[in-house]
Amino acid sequence: MRHTGRAVPIIFATALFLYFYSESVLRQAALSKLKTPKFSSEMILSKLPASIRNSARKSLEIGRLKDAVRDASDDSEKVKAIVNLAMAIDNKKEQERLYREIIKLPQIPESYPAYSYFLLDARPEQTITVQDYQKFIGKCPKESRFDVWNNGLYSLESKNAPANVIKEYLKPLLNEPPPYRDYLSLYEKITDIAFRLGDTAMLEKAGALMEKAIKRPPVFEELAKKNEKQVK
Repeated sequence: MRHTGRAVPIIFATALFLYFYSESVLRQAALSKLKTPKFSSEMILSKLPASIRNSARKSLEIGRLKDAVRDASDDSEKVKAIVNLAMAIDNKKEQERLYREIIKLPQIPESYPAYSYFLLDARPEQTITVQDYQKFIGKCPKESRFDVWNNGLYSLESKNAPANVIKEYLKPLLNEPPPYRDYLSLYEKITDIAFRLGDTAMLEKAGALMEKAIKRPPVFEELAKKNEKQVK
């Protein structure tokens, strides 16, 4: 029993050694493309104490995502890799830095998490206006736009944007027929805002578009068809 106090730090030191050793080995194996059982990530992770296994797995995944950013062959690949990294990390300051980097690169549909992050940002030097964001949506493929609209709406609501700002944000949706059934949720938000602001004309228009949206296919069906054509 008198050796218990000495055993605790020994076990802790061993766990730390396994943690850092496993991450180092795994990253070296990934870089050298070794695929032997000796370097199986799950095998090494399974040797770690349960208390630090998830942390080691997370650290390894972050390392892989950083490698993908470094190895990106063009701006499009780089944007996608940075978005994946930004969404995986927990450090808000680092996430914001990565989103700032995306804004500096050419626009692609996958850039939208960065654009919605800075939508109506309180800092004038890096804010994305509602009009800028709407223009960005217009440059995205039809099948990508719903997610971009929805993400922007979530950003505005999380920043407690006034009802009239959200109304102006969603207003362009009333000028074209719904391409997919998914837009029902956006029209429901418009009807809610129109009701609160007493805008009868907007309420009626959104209601009519909801009836049309119900008859449209969901976006995943069109994406599935496109994938089938690419496979053929």
